[in-house]
Amino acid sequence: MEINVANREEFRELQTKLMESNRLRDEVAARANQANREGNKCQLTLRALDEAVAADSNTRAFVGVGRMFLHTPVPDIQERLKNKTSQCQKETESLKKQHEHICKKVEEAENSIREIMMQSYKQSQA
Repeated sequence: MEINVANREEFRELQTKLMESNRLRDEVAARANQANREGNKCQLTLRALDEAVAADSNTRAFVGVGRMFLHTPVPDIQERLKNKTSQCQKETESLKKQHEHICKKVEEAENSIREIMMQSYKQSQA
């Protein structure tokens, strides 16, 4: 089956667009997974810190900074973890919406390629 010149250019453009969209879709999915993991990690840390404080109100907590640890009040750490968790949730939601949008673009490109192939097939049969 031979694609005519006009369709060939359009086919190449759509194929390039499809490959780029697939790459972007995978990248966005990976970023969403990472944000989700980071949020889960913060939630687990917050839960463990709450349990430790509930067991002993004199619990000392430290925050890693580079190669050292700084003694930090527990309420400050809890607030940071809560903020980070909500930030990760918002980022995950945003990335999921972006992923859905990109998936629609991929589907449109695939449908356009199918149409070009069907046109070429019909023209070759005529």
